[in-house]
Amino acid sequence: DPATGLGFDIDRVPVFPASIQSPNIVAVAASDFNNELSYYSNFGAHGISVIAPGGLMPRDPIISAAFENPTDRLFISMCGTSMAAPLVSGIAAQIWSQNPALQIDELRRILSSAGESRDDLKKISVSGKIINAAQAVEMATAKTAMMWQPMRGAQMGCHVLRRAPCPFCPVPRPLPQMRGR
Repeated sequence: DPATGLGFDIDRVPVFPASIQSPNIVAVAASDFNNELSYYSNFGAHGISVIAPGGLMPRDPIISAAFENPTDRLFISMCGTSMAAPLVSGIAAQIWSQNPALQIDELRRILSSAGESRDDLKKISVSGKIINAAQAVEMATAKTAMMWQPMRGAQMGCHVLRRAPCPFCPVPRPLPQMRGR
C-alpha cells in the first residue's frame, strides 16, 4: 500500500535498507498468530531472507521493554517488522554464541534453513519458512560438535558433515585433517 508504506513486494518496489544486496543484511518479514504474513509486512521471494513473529494487535502483540513509550510503562504491547527483526538478531546472537567461528554466509544459511518449509511462504521469502529459534541453535550446536570429527573422505557443508556435497553449500570445503589419525 503506497499510502502507508506497508505490504510492498520489495522485489518490485525496493525498500531500503532491506533491498541492499549485502551479505551483512538479513531482511525480515513479520508473521501473525496464524503463522501467515502479517498484513503490514513487506515481502519478496528474492528480497526477504526470513520471516519471524511480528505480532498483531490486539490479539497477539509482542511484549517490548521499550525505553521510551507513550504510556510510560516498563513493558508495552507492540507489533511490526520492528519486533520481528530483533527476534532474528537474537537468534543470530544465540547461533554465534554456540559457534563463534561461523562466517556470515554460514550464519545466513542456518537462519534460512531453520523452520518448516511451506510452499506459500516460498512465494514471499527466500527461506520459505518462519524461523525456528530452537532448530537454528541446534544446527549451530551440531556443527560445532561435528566440526572436529572428520570422516575419511568427508566434506564440510553449511551445517552437516556429508560424504557427498551439502545441498545448501555451492562449493563444499574439505575437512581439516587432524594430526594423529
